[in-house]
Amino acid sequence: MSVVEALLESSEQYTSLLINNDSKGDNFDIPRNIDFVFKTDDAQKAETVCSFINDNNYANARVESVKGDYRVLAVVAMQSNQNVICSVSGLMTCIGKLFDVEYDGWGCVLQNT
Repeated sequence: MSVVEALLESSEQYTSLLINNDSKGDNFDIPRNIDFVFKTDDAQKAETVCSFINDNNYANARVESVKGDYRVLAVVAMQSNQNVICSVSGLMTCIGKLFDVEYDGWGCVLQNT
């Protein structure tokens, strides 16, 4: 899948997720920690992605080992408005493609107060 195709697909998926979160009462204007996840079976790639994210201050990232696979968890404290979340997720999609690791999307705790 090309970068453009990946960006279009992720934008569509995350817009649908935001619509679902809205129906559950999420207030997108309330900042919260949002987790962006990358997966790979290559420890060096995981460390490289983690360093790249941290060195460029894109997020606070760390590597976790999960049953022989590696996960990079990048956390950003931010609002989850559509334009913001799709922009940051787009960046993460590009990072995944750049380093040939799987970008597994984002998640957060809904905020409704």
